[in-house]
Amino acid sequence: MNLDTHFAPPLTVWPDSAERYRTPATRAPVSTAFQVHRMKFGEHLFLDERVPDETADHPRTDQLHLVRSSERTATLDIPAGWISVVLPLGGLLRARSADLNWQLRRGRMLAWNGALQIKAGNGSGWIVLCGPPESWCRAGADTTAVAEILPEEQPCARELFRLLIRLVRSTGRPLPDISEVSSQVSEISTTLQEQQRPLRNLLPRCAGRTFRGKHRTLLRLLRVQHLIRTQLDRHHDMVWLSKQVNYSVWHLTRVYRAVFDETPSDYATRLRLDRSLQLVRHSALAFCDITEAAGFESQSSFCRAFKKVYAMTPSAVRAQYRESVNAGNNR
Repeated sequence: MNLDTHFAPPLTVWPDSAERYRTPATRAPVSTAFQVHRMKFGEHLFLDERVPDETADHPRTDQLHLVRSSERTATLDIPAGWISVVLPLGGLLRARSADLNWQLRRGRMLAWNGALQIKAGNGSGWIVLCGPPESWCRAGADTTAVAEILPEEQPCARELFRLLIRLVRSTGRPLPDISEVSSQVSEISTTLQEQQRPLRNLLPRCAGRTFRGKHRTLLRLLRVQHLIRTQLDRHHDMVWLSKQVNYSVWHLTRVYRAVFDETPSDYATRLRLDRSLQLVRHSALAFCDITEAAGFESQSSFCRAFKKVYAMTPSAVRAQYRESVNAGNNR
């Protein structure tokens, strides 16, 4: 699968056209609307009808697919236009879409619309629920909930985690209950929709005359966030970021601040400082190495930014944290 194509907005299903994906009154049986895959060691699974395959059990692209694995080096390719929910259960899980690369650990989740490649590392257990928008509705998901899913990597709500685990258990039975599976898919889409409510609440702040225009603006700004978050080691200048979403530097800065109350540069600095705080507390790295790992240009600029946010120097924070750990161990 070619993932190096030009980025397209991840969400192509709009609430005003959601009728196209309306769930039929009588849902299809699990055997035709849902397919379960248990990936083995080193397996590479393509969920794409364009991949030649002579086997009779080739994945159907009109179904909702539940993919699970606890094996390392397994690789999953999801085609463009599909909605995916990726949940790591342990170890490090890598996800790639065009020029975006995530490293997902337990407690996080990725909701995405578009081509995606999942690669498991050592000790990785994971669940992926994916399929075209129509297949989600056909399997029981709420139409509006599916239409409102936004591309986002974020902490996984406990309820969503629990529902995905329940779905795995339900579909693992010899004779799964059709109504139970359908109900669980519906709950998963609704819970994800609710988890992303704070993100959707930003739509009125986005530039655009219509809902569709505001939605398009939010997707572009989310792309900027994804680029910064997944390439934090790289120094992102505003000229490069603005070109990725076809905005001028001035317009990107203005609309981004209007929605998120900070500039892209502020966001990148905040993420770098969050990373550096963890390294200061939980590692023995020299501050010059932390400066490089956090993406700052010099140790002096790192120390100034760190003290401005945390009101303490990195050395003081490290000393305070070690003192608190030692005090706890001596109790």
